[in-house]
Amino acid sequence: MRAQPRQPTDAEPWPGAVLPPEAQERRKALRIAAPFPAIVRGKQRSGDRFERETVLDNLSACGLYFSLAQPVVPGARLFVVIRLSMEQTPQLPAPCVAVRGVVLRVDRRPRGMYGLAVAFTRHRFLYLAQADR
Repeated sequence: MRAQPRQPTDAEPWPGAVLPPEAQERRKALRIAAPFPAIVRGKQRSGDRFERETVLDNLSACGLYFSLAQPVVPGARLFVVIRLSMEQTPQLPAPCVAVRGVVLRVDRRPRGMYGLAVAFTRHRFLYLAQADR
């Protein structure tokens, strides 16, 4: 007897999305694995404020995951503006979403990077040409 194709659940990524195996048990909502550009503001472990540009690894209704070069402590509050376009020309208009969130997890990644899992606490849609305005 042949196995029946498994039906995707709400917690699975979009078809073609590639996520690390260890992330599977943490999913609570469908994730979009798309390299949306973002600007992240928050505090480093040292307490110094920072603002960095990054690219998302994935985005869901509950949170997001991205990499930064500096560590941020779990529980830290971040402000992130995400440009909902993969177009590399930031001068073209694109919708954005501004989110406030809490760092749930910090993963060490290759080349001195840190992966941050952030849960949303608030969000607001913006309609700007650039994410940093």
